[in-house]
Amino acid sequence: MKKLISVLLAAALLLGVCAPVAFASKTAKTEEEPKYDTTKPPVLLIDGINAVDLVLDIGTKDQKTVFPFTADDVLSLISENLGAVWDTLDGDFTQESEDAVIDAAIRLLEGVAMNDDGTSKYNVDPDYLYPLQTRETEEEPEKEGFDLSKKMEELRKWFRSLFEEEEELTEEEMMEKLLQTDSTYKYRYDWRLDTYENAAGLHDYIEYMKELTGFDTVSLVGFSMGATVLNTYLSVYGYEDIDTVVWYCGAHNGVEMVGQLFTGNISVDPNTLTDYFRNTEEDSFASNILAVVMRQLNALGFTGNILEYTNKIIDKLLSDGAIRRLLRETVAKMPGIWSLIGDDYYEDAKAYVFNEPEDAETYAELIEKIDAYHYNVQKHSAEIMETARQATGKIGVIAKYGQRLIPIINSSTIQSDGTIDVKGTSCGATAADIGQTLGENYVQAVDDGHNHLSPDGVIDASTALYPDQTWFIKNLEHPRGSDYVDDLILYICYADHQVTVFENAEFPQFVTYSLVENTVSPQTENEKESALRLLFLRFKKFFRQFLQKLKQFFTI
Repeated sequence: MKKLISVLLAAALLLGVCAPVAFASKTAKTEEEPKYDTTKPPVLLIDGINAVDLVLDIGTKDQKTVFPFTADDVLSLISENLGAVWDTLDGDFTQESEDAVIDAAIRLLEGVAMNDDGTSKYNVDPDYLYPLQTRETEEEPEKEGFDLSKKMEELRKWFRSLFEEEEELTEEEMMEKLLQTDSTYKYRYDWRLDTYENAAGLHDYIEYMKELTGFDTVSLVGFSMGATVLNTYLSVYGYEDIDTVVWYCGAHNGVEMVGQLFTGNISVDPNTLTDYFRNTEEDSFASNILAVVMRQLNALGFTGNILEYTNKIIDKLLSDGAIRRLLRETVAKMPGIWSLIGDDYYEDAKAYVFNEPEDAETYAELIEKIDAYHYNVQKHSAEIMETARQATGKIGVIAKYGQRLIPIINSSTIQSDGTIDVKGTSCGATAADIGQTLGENYVQAVDDGHNHLSPDGVIDASTALYPDQTWFIKNLEHPRGSDYVDDLILYICYADHQVTVFENAEFPQFVTYSLVENTVSPQTENEKESALRLLFLRFKKFFRQFLQKLKQFFTI
């Protein structure tokens, strides 16, 4: 069902009723947390968008979560503007109705609104603090005289309350628990802000972890937008404090979907929408029903008719400048979102959004911030990664593929993990479009003495920046985590040398994830034949779910 929600939310963004949660990176919890080795430098995950709530006036009696907002928030605004919404859906709407809908959307996003200079309009903070971190509204810690023993004592008290320990924890026991606690190995931040500001926060976090653990270095993993913060950090603070660097589904080269949204390339195709649901990796009872319904509606021609009507509304909102105004008043003022726009779209996106003569002056400080990231970091991402490899001697790249991008843009057949295209996140790997292969007669582009062709015929990793250090996971959606990924990251970080995709049978270059079976397995030459087996497994599980629903219905 999550894919339906993603489509509706993305469409809602275009129509002005939602924030950009299409880039959410809230990693799914697993039953067993990864086992951290306290003899190795700590592994710090720099998370992505939506990993933590954004809260207004946090720590006060008036605090309120402003992102993500709830369905009730959306429904409340719709009910308040029902007439305008109905007129808009009618297709032949007035300027008054259009303005009412866009204004409602802007009000929905008011809690996370930014000023014209790219700073937060309100006192909004991420609902996250690592131990002993303070906020600007709280008392600042002493700049000098760091007392580790004092902090250890405070942490002991914190752990005793957290884990309800009856006996005093030893320093070793406390440190082991510390490194197994979410708040201590994940760096979370306000994704709206300038990446340089978040990189400064990461620097403070790294200094804290070094002093706390006694290690001179840490390993950094940049996930999704976290890769933009990671690369910004490396470009500013260097590599001296870093043991290993891993880019995991990184958005360091931009996100195709964001680039097209910011240049007005928006439309919905019935065939790609139907295929999007038919190939969903969601496994809920509702999503299975939805996939069947969508397929039948498209076969009968209803989907095409509905979406043709929808595209007319989108075209009118585009031509009237409504979507441009929505962007200008909301997400376009967020420097962090601009870090997700790739070089192919960046200047066109600026011209599209900041199209008024006075915009150069009005948004001068914002444009200076986003230009600094784009031209000093993103355009040099390959150089930053190579410098990291030379400086640390240990890097890794993890990419996902096999998922269709949300079908509201003109390139939804690009091979991706549902959010970020595989070519961008893998730094150059060649990939066939969704539903296609590279061809039976395809020859590996770069002959380096190794086979970098995926058994399913979809990926040629030889063209990636690091063919020997880039791993690919098929069918694991962007925000979904797994024990396999955790283990792969720790394998790369804990090794005493630069590992490759060929030296450990547990971590080959190409694996496939099955949500139905909840397993990860190496790809084989029979990968193409697995679709029929997957369909059978889906039907079996769907039938079991159906029987469970019947049982619940008749159970008193």
